[in-house]
Parts: sequence; C-alpha cells; structure tokens
Amino acid sequence: MSQRFIRDYLVLLTGGILLQIGELLYRLVLAGQAGAETLGLTGMVFPLYRFLCILSTLGLCPTLTRMAAVHQGNALAVEATYHRLILRFAVLLSLALVLAAPLLSRYVYPDPRVLPLFYLMATALPLTALAIAYQSSLQGHGYPGSLIMAEWVELAVEAGFVLAAVFNRSFSPAGAAQNLLIGFVLAEAASLFYLHRSWQAFREQATRQSTQPPVTAKIGRSIRSSLLILLNQFLLTASSMAEGWLIPQRLLVSGLSATAATRAVGQLWGMIYPVVFLPATLMTPLAPLVLPRSARWSRMDDWSQIRPLLIRLLWAAGFLGVCSAVFVSRAARTITALLYPGASIADEVRRWAAVLPSAFTGFPAVIVLQGLGKYRTLAGITLLTVIVRTALVFLLTGDPSLRLHGTRFAVIFSQALATILSLAAIIAYLHRKQRQEGP
Repeated sequence: MSQRFIRDYLVLLTGGILLQIGELLYRLVLAGQAGAETLGLTGMVFPLYRFLCILSTLGLCPTLTRMAAVHQGNALAVEATYHRLILRFAVLLSLALVLAAPLLSRYVYPDPRVLPLFYLMATALPLTALAIAYQSSLQGHGYPGSLIMAEWVELAVEAGFVLAAVFNRSFSPAGAAQNLLIGFVLAEAASLFYLHRSWQAFREQATRQSTQPPVTAKIGRSIRSSLLILLNQFLLTASSMAEGWLIPQRLLVSGLSATAATRAVGQLWGMIYPVVFLPATLMTPLAPLVLPRSARWSRMDDWSQIRPLLIRLLWAAGFLGVCSAVFVSRAARTITALLYPGASIADEVRRWAAVLPSAFTGFPAVIVLQGLGKYRTLAGITLLTVIVRTALVFLLTGDPSLRLHGTRFAVIFSQALATILSLAAIIAYLHRKQRQEGP
C-alpha cells in the first residue's frame, strides 16, 4: 500500500476517533440533561428516518462514488444530475411523510407527541439526502478530509444548539424533543452548506484544469445498478428488523420468561455489541479510501500490479481483526467493569470477539466489490447469508441448551460465510482479468 494511502488512513482514523470522543461526551451530557422521556420520543422516530434516508438516495451513492473516482473531474455534469435526482426524490418522500404524519402518530406510534417530530424530520430529509450525495462525490474524488470536517461541523452546530436549548428546564419532554430535532435540522443544513462549498470548489478547479471532453453516462444503467444496491441495503435492514423480533420470541420458546428474555436481549444489543465492536473504528476510514481506489483499478489494465495490492489490503484487514479479537478478549473484564459496573458480561464479550476477524476482513471485501461494480454478486451474497443467518437464529436460539449461544453461532457463521463468499468473488474476478490480460 502506498504512503499516501497510509497517510490518508491515519488522518481519517485520528479524525474519526476524536469525533467519536466528541459525540460520546455530547451524548453523555445530553442523556443527563434531556431525560429518558425526551430521548424515548426521539428514539421512536429515528429508525423511520434512517430508513427514509436509505430510500431517498435511490442506492445511487456507491455508483456516484465509483463514477467520480473513475472519471475524476470529467463527469461533473453527470454528478450534478445525480445530485438533483436524489434531491427531488427526497423532497417527494418528505411530502409523503408530512401527509402520513397524522396517521403515523395516531395509529402506528404509541405516543401522539411524536407528530411535530415527523414534520421536523421531513424538513431534514432533503438536506441529509443531498449531503450524502455530495459526500459520495467528494469520496470518489479523493477528498476524505472534507467528510470528517463536515461531521465536525454537524456535531458542533447540533451540540451547541441542543445543549443550549435542553439546559433550559422550562421545556416539557415533548418540547425538549422538538428542540433536539431542530438542532438536528440546523446541523444537517450546516453540514450540507460545507459539503456544497467543498464540491463547488473542486468543480471549479477541475473545470479549469480539465483537458479532456466531459463524460456522459447512461442514467438507466446506473439506475439498474442502484436498484441492486437498494436491494442489498433493504436485505440488511430487514434482517436487523427480523432479528429484533425473532430473538426475543425464540428465547421465550426456549423457556425464558418475558422479563428474562428482554434482559438478555438488552445485554446483547446494549452492552455486549458496543464493547465487541469497539475496535471497528479501525475499519471506518477504509470506506472512503478503498471504494474510489478499487473503482479506478477496475478501469486499469495492469492486473498483475493491482492484484498484490488488493490481497495485501485484505490480509491487513484480517490481521487487524485478529489483533482486535485478542485485545477485546484480554481487556473484556476491564472494559466491562469501567462501562457497566456490576454487569457480569465479560465472558460473553470474550466469546463474541470471535466474530471480529471475519467482520474486519469482510468489510473491505464488500467495499472492493462495490468499487469493482459487482453489485449483483454482492446482492446475491447478502441474500444467501441473510437467509442462513435468520434460519440459524430461528433454529438455535430456541434451543433451551443454547439460547444466546445459538445466536452467537448464527452471527459468527453467517459473517464468516459472507466474508468467504466475498473473497472468493474478488479472487475469481482477478483471475478472470489476468486470463484476459494474457501472458
């Protein structure tokens, strides 16, 4: 791997760690000031918002990143077209949310006080969708620092407004929740402004320096690719939602009481997962670095040079995964004692650490497949592993002798399967390219 890659990785890693520390401090202060009722109101509506964000981008963002990486500054007009397309669809979803909000607050959600929150979410949705589009373009053009700066701008604006508003004790829980959403809207607007200025600056520079004719793209082909990306995202979301319902139900079948099942699931998702995946920060910077590079590699001819780079990257990810698993296993008791005093989950954390090597290797493998444009392959792998994982969770979690041990086996096995299939797809692609290249 090049010195520039390592430098960019360290910059993003450092910025990401500092950002997570800032977000953690903000959340801790917010939790102490806002209260459980306020956070409960916002917690009800944000899963829907995340779903709408996925839907609003039409699955075009990986395609957008890939196009920007391959063509650099010669496809700016096409990028702008994609930005407008995403914005228009997000506006339509916002209008649909406004119309559906009274029905959702009355019939779907148990607390009618969420109604104004839906209207604020509808305001934020186009801002978030367009910001994601700009992020995708800048990622493809090799401006990862802009992504970190945008997140810092967002955090500063949101934390500044929200904490100033929440510290005012005159607000009711519903009023405080609305202030949280207002701060979120303002933060999204500030982040969008920064990303728009960054993209415009790159656009002006690229236009002045370009010596090649502008690239045109077939929108229809991109839309077909985006549908496969959306399918992949929906499968992952559906799997997560299914497990949220299935695991507690199967624990009841295994003989646990409703209270014990709820406590077990709460420990798994609220305590064990955060500790086990604490080292995942090491993987986060790879997405904005690997995706554009693999996209450019897919357009190059010298695969004898590219193949070792890809293999080295995947080996490095696997090595980090093994080191992270060892670290989590060794430090489990210390970390859990600091974060959750009195909770006896250290042994479970050690057992769950076995998922890290395959998870770390699988993360860049998925990104490489996206960069290579293998969206159909990726969707097929996701579909297969989701089916296997759901089936294993259903069969094993309901066994009285296994319970959450069965859930752990299902997760580890399905993640390993996904990683193996992704690596096999990459290797097969590289071999095919080398055969085409010839001796």
